[in-house]
Amino acid sequence: MLPDALPWLVLLGLLALPRNRTAGAWWIWAAVACGFGLEALLRSARTVLPSQPIEIFASAILALTFSVAALWLLVGAVERKSRFKAFLLSLAIVGGLGLTAYLVGAITAQNTSQSIELVFEGILVLMCGLIIPAALNLGGALCRRRYRPIALLVWTIISTVVVALLVLLPLLIIALVSNPATVIWKEMFVGMGLLAGLSFAILAPFLALGFANSLFRERLKSLLQLAGGERPAMIVPLSPIEQVAR
Repeated sequence: MLPDALPWLVLLGLLALPRNRTAGAWWIWAAVACGFGLEALLRSARTVLPSQPIEIFASAILALTFSVAALWLLVGAVERKSRFKAFLLSLAIVGGLGLTAYLVGAITAQNTSQSIELVFEGILVLMCGLIIPAALNLGGALCRRRYRPIALLVWTIISTVVVALLVLLPLLIIALVSNPATVIWKEMFVGMGLLAGLSFAILAPFLALGFANSLFRERLKSLLQLAGGERPAMIVPLSPIEQVAR
């Protein structure tokens, strides 16, 4: 549902910012390419899976890939002493830009015959746009302010599942209050798994970029307020001559 070029032209504009005028910043396209690959892989499964849910998920992937890429290029704008303020600003970027990109694509497509499907797609973008920054910031908080890539990866995966459950919890409560007999637990947990899986699949390439690329590593540490991560300096014992000199 995205316009063909508009979001990616916006990314080019962000790369033109002075702080992004470095060769390392252009590696953002590697993570974006993973988003395109995920979208293509999902659409290729239409022959074996129901096409309508696949279309809904595939339409959300590129919008969210664009918004997370924008966050990675604008990390300096969300750097704050307060972790909560940093979360709110990252939420505004990921959720706000993701939904904006999706709505622009929906308007451009001018597809009014499937309005209910468009609403579901928009809700999915909003949910994942909340889960991604919330899970990322919660994973960073659980690392106890230390940059530890493996710990951050594990905690982010766990946080993604927990946040997805919390996002769906109000719907579950409403269903239980209105008519407990109508609650389909299996479908509820499948939905939670799909939400968590999609959110982490979109975020994972950007996490990998943050681990591998020195520029984005520093931005990831800045965003999550993580310190350290550098190798400690080797302690070389003094020779007997140097000890005498001292």
